Amino acid sequence: MILKTLALEPLHGDGIGIRIEQISKEVFQVNAGSLFPALRRLERAGLLNSEWRETENSRRAKYYILSTEGRGAKG
Repeated sequence: MILKTLALEPLHGDGIGIRIEQISKEVFQVNAGSLFPALRRLERAGLLNSEWRETENSRRAKYYILSTEGRGAKG
């Protein structure tokens, strides 16, 4: 679900959680305790890249981007 969410655009962790809740019509409630370890695993597996960017609220956040391998794996 994370890979499908990032197929549209790069997002920061909170944005990913919100998007998953929206897409699932709030069936899935995403908490940081499970989301961020999953993002780290996907990044270590080479499916995601990340970079620090400024958010729309002028804060710094780590944005996650699908890698070439991630685009192939999203199904």
